Amino acid sequence: MAIVKEPKLTAGEKRAQKRRETAVQMEQVFGTGKGSTEPTLNPLDYTASLMRALNYYNSAFDNKDKRKWVLSYVGKANAAKYENLSDYEFRSVGTVIRLKQRGQPLQTKDEEFITVRLEEMARLSTEGRAYSQLKGEPQEKPQKVLVSVQDRIKESASEHIGEFNGLIDEFILNDTVPDFEAYLKSNDVSAAVSKHIPTAFTKTLNELEELLEGEDKQLIEGYSNLKKVKVKKLIAIVKAISDACAQQKVAAKAARKPRARKEKPASVLAAKVKFLKEFAELKLKSVPPVNIVGSSETWLYNTKYKKLQVYRAVGDGKLSIKGTTILNYEVATSGSKTMRKPEMVTAYVDMTKRNLANEFKNLKTKESAINGRINEDCIILRVF
Repeated sequence: MAIVKEPKLTAGEKRAQKRRETAVQMEQVFGTGKGSTEPTLNPLDYTASLMRALNYYNSAFDNKDKRKWVLSYVGKANAAKYENLSDYEFRSVGTVIRLKQRGQPLQTKDEEFITVRLEEMARLSTEGRAYSQLKGEPQEKPQKVLVSVQDRIKESASEHIGEFNGLIDEFILNDTVPDFEAYLKSNDVSAAVSKHIPTAFTKTLNELEELLEGEDKQLIEGYSNLKKVKVKKLIAIVKAISDACAQQKVAAKAARKPRARKEKPASVLAAKVKFLKEFAELKLKSVPPVNIVGSSETWLYNTKYKKLQVYRAVGDGKLSIKGTTILNYEVATSGSKTMRKPEMVTAYVDMTKRNLANEFKNLKTKESAINGRINEDCIILRVF
């Protein structure tokens, strides 16, 4: 019997499928579709209840509905201020306005968001008009407003941020631990978009860390439904967003389709690498950079900043080089630490992979992220 292969979904189809799944989950909580019971905000559990409400509106209503809510809120006299905007521009403020119109207890920051966003939208709409407003002059059709690449990137990032908020909400409700890395990979999120996602969760992370300290009474009251153990897990989950996006940036760059041409030999790939051939102070000599291409693990020592760096390939993959940058490394298992006793580096030259990993783990200095760059201050210490 022949096995029927399922057609591969596009990134847009995957997002649509995810929205449908979210809609089913929201229906189980609030009811079915537009006729369902709309959610309420709980002042004692404000953040979580607001997240649930936003997810509900995003799954049960479309942007046309949100446009109607905004225009109803501003009134007929002011509706013309927003006529040049697409439905998409109404998506975020529309849901918050809907909650306000229903008399839900919004916090001051969300009340201010409505005012600021409406002013911004009115300005955008005015800038989009290409015809004269002078009485008696013939009106021309508005020119199509060109959307810049950066705006498209931010728009795409905003969609994924919404999905991430939904995954976090799912953890709060049902203890379902999200896999951000798998989400980014399955949706083919670009490196440029991945870069913009983590900053949206900085405020949330700061709030949760303050909550854990237990000094802010307002935060304690707002998150009273969460136990300390769950707050710790939630902090780890939010921190994981940054790691997942950093890994996706590396993976997305490596996955770019090269031009159809013959594969370059390692000697050509490593030809432009700038590195320190010899460091007399510690009697260190570099391994040839050509050895990095095809390796599973590479160790560098930055003599200027006294930092020991390790690059480990993703899964069973191999490291490569483009220009002066190492490619295909795994962010989660790669890192850098400062050497308080640089003379110890000399002992690392002859160590096995396992012993070297243990020595790195035992260093008491804080581990930091790496960017893949090799420069003239770097000794290529070991290559496995």
